[in-house]
Amino acid sequence: MQNQKTGHYRSIVILFFAFTCSFVGYTQSKENTISGKVTSLGEPLADVNVSIKGTDKGVQTDSLGTYALKVRPLDMVVFSHIGMVPQEIIVEDVTRVINIRMEPLVNELEEVVVSKRIRKTQESLAKNYFSDASIVKSTHGYLSPSIVGYELRVVDGKDLNASARDILDAIAKQLPGTVVRENPNGTIGRFLFAQNYGSLRGAAPLRFEVDGAVLQEVPTWLDIRTVIRVAIMPASEAIYRYGKAGTGGMVIINTNNTEYGFRDKDGRAYDAFRLDNNTYIDNAISGEKVLENGPSYLKQLKGSGQIQDVLSTYREYRNNHGSSYAFVLDVCTVLLDTFNAKEEAGNIVQEHTHLFKENPIALKALAYVYEAYGMPKKAHEVYRSIYKIRPAYSQSYMDLANSYRNIGDYKQAAAIYSRYEHLKKIEYLKNDSTSFLPIINREMNNLLVMRGAEMFDFRKKNEYVWDEDFDGTRLVFEWNDGEAEFELQFVNPLGNYHNAIHSMVSDPKRIRDEKMNGYACDEYLIDNSLKGDWLVNVKYLGNKSLTATYLKTTIYRNYGSPNQEREVKVFRLGVKGVSQKLFKVQGSGKLVSK
Repeated sequence: MQNQKTGHYRSIVILFFAFTCSFVGYTQSKENTISGKVTSLGEPLADVNVSIKGTDKGVQTDSLGTYALKVRPLDMVVFSHIGMVPQEIIVEDVTRVINIRMEPLVNELEEVVVSKRIRKTQESLAKNYFSDASIVKSTHGYLSPSIVGYELRVVDGKDLNASARDILDAIAKQLPGTVVRENPNGTIGRFLFAQNYGSLRGAAPLRFEVDGAVLQEVPTWLDIRTVIRVAIMPASEAIYRYGKAGTGGMVIINTNNTEYGFRDKDGRAYDAFRLDNNTYIDNAISGEKVLENGPSYLKQLKGSGQIQDVLSTYREYRNNHGSSYAFVLDVCTVLLDTFNAKEEAGNIVQEHTHLFKENPIALKALAYVYEAYGMPKKAHEVYRSIYKIRPAYSQSYMDLANSYRNIGDYKQAAAIYSRYEHLKKIEYLKNDSTSFLPIINREMNNLLVMRGAEMFDFRKKNEYVWDEDFDGTRLVFEWNDGEAEFELQFVNPLGNYHNAIHSMVSDPKRIRDEKMNGYACDEYLIDNSLKGDWLVNVKYLGNKSLTATYLKTTIYRNYGSPNQEREVKVFRLGVKGVSQKLFKVQGSGKLVSK
C-alpha cells in the first residue's frame, strides 16, 4: 500500500526535476506482415480462419497450415477452426512470426474438473480464499469455477476501477457480455444485464447478493474500494439456487465489511504452499543437464579452456548461426562468465550490430547480459535505445529509470518516473494495469527511500521520512520476449512448492494486459516469517517464434533497509518442457504476494 508521504514525495520529484530525454514518434500505426504455421496434434491444420478481431480482414491456412496476414501493433489476431479451441493473440511492434498449436474442444471436458471437485472441500476453499482470487463466498457456500459445472465468472476486486461511476460500470468494464442500461422497459434507475444490448427488450436484470444478503435494489451506493470479489452466476443456475430472484442471473459480491475465509491460529492467511500438500520431489535439473539438450555449439563453447578456444568455436559456427542474436549472446556469455573477457565480448557484439539495431527483443537480452556481468553503463545505453524504439511501452520508463539509478544518476532516474506519471495523466500511456502499476510504484518508492536524502535538501530529511511497506526478499522477473510462456516454481524451506504459470492458456487476461500496457515483468515478495532456503525453478513453455527467451531476475535482499543488496542474474530459456533449477534464496520466509 502506498502511503501519503510517498505520494507527497512524488509531487516534489515532479516539481523539481525536468525530464531531458527527447521523444521520438511511435510506430503504433505501422503495418507489417505476420506469418506462421498452425498445427494440431503435431500435424499441419488447414482451413484455419486467421482474422483481425473487429474487422473483416482475414485469411485461411493452406494445406501446410501456413498463413500470412498484414496487421498493425495491438491488433487482436483470432485463430479459429471448427472443433478446435479458438485462440486470440495481440500483435506487438516486433511480431513477425506466430506459430499456433490448436487443441481439440474435447480436451475441455469435465475430467479434470471432477477430480478437483473431489479434492476441494468447503474447508479447503475457505483456506484458499485469500490466495485464490477465483473463490467467492455465497449464501450457498464457497464457489469457484474449478468446482462448479457451469460458467461462473469471477473478478478480483483489485481489478475493478475504483473511479468508475458506480459498481455497475466497474463490473461492466471487467466482464464482457454485461451492459448497464438506464431506465429499461420504463423502470426508473440503472440496471445491469447479462445479455448483449440488442437482446434486452423484456429481459430481467441481474440481481445482487452482497455479503450474503440478496438485495431488492441495485447497490449503486456500494463503495467499489471495499469489494474483495465479484462473481456472476448465469440465470440457469441462479434460478435453481435463488428461485425467481435469479431470473436474470445473480451477481455475488464479497466486501471487506464481512470476514471471509479461514485463517490459521495466529490470525494469518493460510500458507498456500501447504494447503494442497504440494511436496517438492526434487525433479528439477541443473543448467549443466539442460545443456545436454541445447545447441551443439553451446556445449563446445562451455567446454572451452581458454579465450582462444571460445573465439575459435565462434568462428567455426559463425556462418551457420551468425544471423541469430542468441548465438552472439551465447558466445558473449561464455566469454564473460568463464573468463571475464569484456573486451572480446564487446568486439563480438560490435561485429553483429545489425542483429540488435531496431530490435527491442534482442536489445533487451543484450541489456540483461550487460547488467548481470557488471556493465551498467553499457546496459544504460541499450535501454536508451529501447526507449527510443518503444516510447509508448510502460516498461521502457521503468527500465530507463532503473538504468539511470544503476549508473548513479538518481535525479535523472526520478525524473523518468515523474515523466511516466505525467504521461499517464495526459493519457499518452495506458494507466489501467493492476499488475504493472504496483511494480513500477515499488521501484520508484525504493529509489526515494534509499536515495531521497541525496536528491533533496538534507535539511528536509526529517520532514520527509519514507519507509517500505515490505521487509524481506523481493524477486523481480523480466523477460525479453512478450510471447514467452513459462512456469516459475517456488519451493519453500519446508519443501512445499507453488507454481506460477505465465501462459495464454492459464492466464490470458494477464497476457493481454502485458501487451496492451507494454510490459513483461512480475514480482514476488518473500517475508521473514519462515527461516531457511528457497529454491526457484523454471519450466520453459516456448514462444510463438520458436526461439530462445532471456529471463532476467533481480534479487533484492533486506529490501528497503539500509543493508539492501541487489543482484542480477540472466538465464537463457531454450529447452522446452524441462524443469530447470535457477537459484536459491537464503534466509527468507513466506511468499506473501506477487
